[in-house]
Amino acid sequence: RIRWIEKLIETGVPDGRHRVIGLILMPYLANYLGLPDEEVLERCKIFIENSCKNFGNCKKIYDSWIKSMLRTVKTYQYKIVSKEKLKEKYPDLFEVLAKTCFTTNTNSDVYDV
Repeated sequence: RIRWIEKLIETGVPDGRHRVIGLILMPYLANYLGLPDEEVLERCKIFIENSCKNFGNCKKIYDSWIKSMLRTVKTYQYKIVSKEKLKEKYPDLFEVLAKTCFTTNTNSDVYDV
């Protein structure tokens, strides 16, 4: 499991939920962990709820969008976007994640269960 992504699900984010779901959560949950669709959707909903509870980011994300994104992620076998690529291509999202879920010790980001 990847610690910073698990932490991301637990804490949520103040901004960038759609990008987090499409670039990080779904590739991680569906393609990296190989979880069943129902569990992927449930974990994404937990992330959305935590974003609302912890940061007041409560605007609706429709189930139809989430399911559509899951189909796309699985069909095209999306990979998790790395921290380096996030920093390069999505610097605003990287800054949000750096404040909420990245650890300073990169060696502790991955652990096996």
